[in-house]
Amino acid sequence: MPDPERPKRRYTRLSDEEWASAREEWASGEVTLAELADRTGASVRALQLHFDAHDVTKGSAAREKLAAYAQVPLPPVPSCEDDPATNAKLVKETALRGACEVEAGILEQIAIARADPTLAYRAGSAIKALAAAADALGKIHTLKRAVLGLDEIAGAEMPVLTLRVLTDEEVTQMRDAQEAEDEDLGMVDVEDDVMTLA
Repeated sequence: MPDPERPKRRYTRLSDEEWASAREEWASGEVTLAELADRTGASVRALQLHFDAHDVTKGSAAREKLAAYAQVPLPPVPSCEDDPATNAKLVKETALRGACEVEAGILEQIAIARADPTLAYRAGSAIKALAAAADALGKIHTLKRAVLGLDEIAGAEMPVLTLRVLTDEEVTQMRDAQEAEDEDLGMVDVEDDVMTLA
């Protein structure tokens, strides 16, 4: 005979969309069964049975994503060239690419935390890891610049060559000015454009 004082067990019926959402969250590995039970209203046991029936394990989507990342080839390691200008360009491009990737990762984590505040702690941990990666990239960039002597090149004043086409009139004026200067210095033209002192 049922005990009248014992509370009746409450059953919550989830829609197909709610079950699909629960499976997706469980596969992401970012929630516990207790959190899912609180959120959906289904019992922990009902969730376990449903996930077993649909062959969904905790974190399976995250593992698949990680396996996909493992298949992506790493970017080629930039080589160092003999030409300092080429080295400077390579170092800049590598540093910029790394900075852009870290920035994209941080923005992605911020978007995740904004979309679901319950994931803010995990997003914060990921952002800390990305900040450490940015710090490591900065140190590597500084080391490469120092080893390759690029800081000295950057600080040095580079010559500027200006190319322009001279008219015949300008060429004649320049020659006349040069001849006048040579006469003032006591230099006389001889054959084969060799100059001697008078």
